[in-house]
Amino acid sequence: MLRKYISMILLVSLIALGSSGLLMMFTHDFGFQLRMHPVHEIFGVMMCLSAVFHVYFNFRPMVSYLRKRQIVVAGMFLTSLLIFLYAVGFHRPIDPAFVDKIEGAMLELRHQR
Repeated sequence: MLRKYISMILLVSLIALGSSGLLMMFTHDFGFQLRMHPVHEIFGVMMCLSAVFHVYFNFRPMVSYLRKRQIVVAGMFLTSLLIFLYAVGFHRPIDPAFVDKIEGAMLELRHQR
């Protein structure tokens, strides 16, 4: 029974993360992005937690997937891509004044609640 709830949480979280991420990416209104950020953040945490349980409940099938060379190569490629994009993101220069401006706007938004 718990597996069904975990699967549903994982599915809804995937939809929420995907839709909020795409909306934030294609909508260049900063105010909209600030309003959407909490949704994206909360469902991101829910997705991570439900994914851990999903892996726990489906560990044996996942191990059997890893016996196929194509799956291992695809996983290694995606992991390498993830590490590369993290490295690029961490080394991307950002103006500290711009960061202060964004943080100020976020604090102001939180105080308006």
